[in-house]
Amino acid sequence: ELRKKGKIGESDEEAEKLLDRGLGECWLGNPRVAGAVREAMVHFDGIKYALLAWCIMPNHVHMVVKLLEEETLDSVMHSIKSFSAKRANRILGRKGSFWQREYYDHVIRSEEELLETVKYVLWNPVKAGLEDWEWCGTEEKFVSSYERYVVGEETEEKPAGTPALQDA
Repeated sequence: ELRKKGKIGESDEEAEKLLDRGLGECWLGNPRVAGAVREAMVHFDGIKYALLAWCIMPNHVHMVVKLLEEETLDSVMHSIKSFSAKRANRILGRKGSFWQREYYDHVIRSEEELLETVKYVLWNPVKAGLEDWEWCGTEEKFVSSYERYVVGEETEEKPAGTPALQDA
């Protein structure tokens, strides 16, 4: 959407910087709207996918999922967007499109890449300057791997600003 309007170039890095600055509608900054989106993500966890990590930013959402058999990413995204858009629009007292049609996806091919992606998702609020951001989480079984990867095995202490890990 931003590319179509000439607001950004072709670079994903450029797009991320603009999103981190809060460009566009920030409806997800409303705790009730963010809660509705989280509820949609959790609702389909175990039905359509395994939700490994997530972060709801004020103007976009990150999810790391493992699709379950017979599911497609298009079907999953349609379910989440449809379910959450109805509730969000009701909360905001508005009608019309809530989500952009397209979405960005990336295939994860290794455990190292998975841990790097989870790190990126969970640190997104810190990178954007959002302190004590509560709208992030990861599945419990990935917490120990994540902490070993990010913090290091030799220390029990997390660096300042480490996002809280919570069950989705």
